[in-house]
Amino acid sequence: MSSKPAFVRFLMLSASVRCRGAFARFLIFGIILQVVLLVLIYKSSKTLSKNQSISSNISCHDLLIKLDPKVLVLLIDLDFLEYLKYEDCRWDETKNVKIGVHVNDKSVIDTTRFDVVFYDSPDNKDFLEFYEDGKRIIPKYRLFFEIRFETRRIGAFEVPKNIQRFIEFYKRSKFVECLGLEMNRKKSKTN
Repeated sequence: MSSKPAFVRFLMLSASVRCRGAFARFLIFGIILQVVLLVLIYKSSKTLSKNQSISSNISCHDLLIKLDPKVLVLLIDLDFLEYLKYEDCRWDETKNVKIGVHVNDKSVIDTTRFDVVFYDSPDNKDFLEFYEDGKRIIPKYRLFFEIRFETRRIGAFEVPKNIQRFIEFYKRSKFVECLGLEMNRKKSKTN
């Protein structure tokens, strides 16, 4: 027989039974809590997708007119330019559209509604200087009678006519200062 008194054995047995009951209640509570959390997560994801306000029934053209920056700007948002190719825009209106704004219009533009990149158009140069990630340069476009890069106008937005070409120009536009090294090369002999 056990060396423990009967009273201690009784307490241990009743504690074991209570623990099993408490464990069962804890397990049921955990399952109910998981179900409630899953329902809340599902509902919040549905409301989040409703609040994202993706422009599914509006054309990008109409969306640009609706955005109206109040000054003439260059549309440089590469994702938005890609969406312009389609009838159904699918642009998330909670995202800011990236635009190029001439340095003379700094004080006029609303920087809360747009991702603004300032640019300059030096008279003696055939390119635009964008002040983003250091400096970017792209050939001038058709704005103020400069005809290196053709654009069309949608509201106050200048939009590149050849979108794919502009995207490639912009991707490769990182300006690197010249090191000023002289390369002395001997002419090769031709036979």
